[in-house]
Amino acid sequence: MLLATRCPNCHTVFRVVADQLKLRNGLVRCGTCQHVFDGRTELCAPPEEIADAPSSPTVAPTPVSKPQGPRASIYDAIVADDEPRFTTPPGAPANLDAAALLRHEDKTRGGGFTSAPLSARAADPADAPPWLRNSARSSKGVLWVVAVAVLTLSALLQLVWWQRDALAAQWPPLRGPLMQLCQIAGCRIAPVRQLSGLNIESTNLATEGDDSDAQGQHLLVLTLFLRNTSDHAIAYPALELTLMDASGTPVVRRDIHVTDYLSDSEIAAGLAARSEHPIRLRLSAHSTTAANYHVVAFYP
Repeated sequence: MLLATRCPNCHTVFRVVADQLKLRNGLVRCGTCQHVFDGRTELCAPPEEIADAPSSPTVAPTPVSKPQGPRASIYDAIVADDEPRFTTPPGAPANLDAAALLRHEDKTRGGGFTSAPLSARAADPADAPPWLRNSARSSKGVLWVVAVAVLTLSALLQLVWWQRDALAAQWPPLRGPLMQLCQIAGCRIAPVRQLSGLNIESTNLATEGDDSDAQGQHLLVLTLFLRNTSDHAIAYPALELTLMDASGTPVVRRDIHVTDYLSDSEIAAGLAARSEHPIRLRLSAHSTTAANYHVVAFYP
């Protein structure tokens, strides 16, 4: 028995069979206007001029409702052009209408389409058209690119956060923007700690006055110059003074912190590039037979 489906866009009628409508869940393309629609929902009675014509699976039919339009074949109507095509199955009652013939195909062959709505069937990715599946894959690719970009930016911001002092020292133009960011984040730009850029020069340790105070401790005066040899400001270091006997064995060791010889404003500014700072400290030590001394810089 012949079936016919009508294009809802241009109203062209095409001759079809049940097996052809089962391909791609009934999605067909009109050969006249190229509109894609569900051929099962647009089934109609075949026109009288083709109702008595023999059905041939290999001969391309022509549109009959609009003779003046271009010829359209069933190869253009069915989306899956390369699928095999079949005639009406044997054993089907001759007096079945279009809907009954499709139900008969379902029962005899165990396949075909169900009565589920088109929106429910389109939810299955395997049943989606190729262009829809490609669009979903493209969306996933865009999401991956965005995620990688966000993670990379986050890693760069963390690196800038941890190395902000060194960045401000090495690239002075960045100091202004970094200080503005620190005002928002509640941090500060401190001078970089770099012992390799510091030299201790002209050190001298001498006694002062009568060589002892009222408690019997020796009064010592330590003088030295702290020089910055780098091209950027460096944080002031702490100093370690070691007194040694004649054999070179340490007998007294004392740590001198930055706050012992600098003010808070000088500590915050750091030792300027290519500059030096004189240091003079009055120290007291218990009576000892120190014959030599040694001064080193360190960061606590």
